[in-house]
Amino acid sequence: MKKYKYIGYLAAILPNLLLTTAAIAQNPEQIRRLLITNECAGCQLDYAELSHAELSQANLEGANLKSANLMRANLEGANLAGANLEEANLERANLEGANLEGANLTDANLCFATMSSGLGACITDVFPPQIK
Repeated sequence: MKKYKYIGYLAAILPNLLLTTAAIAQNPEQIRRLLITNECAGCQLDYAELSHAELSQANLEGANLKSANLMRANLEGANLAGANLEEANLERANLEGANLEGANLTDANLCFATMSSGLGACITDVFPPQIK
């Protein structure tokens, strides 16, 4: 009887674990490639966990980083031209000298991010999350 109880628990928990893992590591091969080579133009990195990542001078042109966690990431001099950073967490990220031309920063969290002037990106519609 205990065996069936454990199977029931497993059946209830397993789908949630699989969905959570998929959301955390959307594309592990591309994440690994980025962290090793600093090259991932056009990659699908949505929901990627990249907090504290060393990505200075990285080429992420046209990459999909929707809802990615880039908190405290070093993106100094990175090429993020045309990247989708919608809903990305860039809190306290270093974006000095980063190319954000044409990047989508809709609903991105840029609280305390370090940025230089002349980014070439329109960031007038980027606000911290509203407290409800």
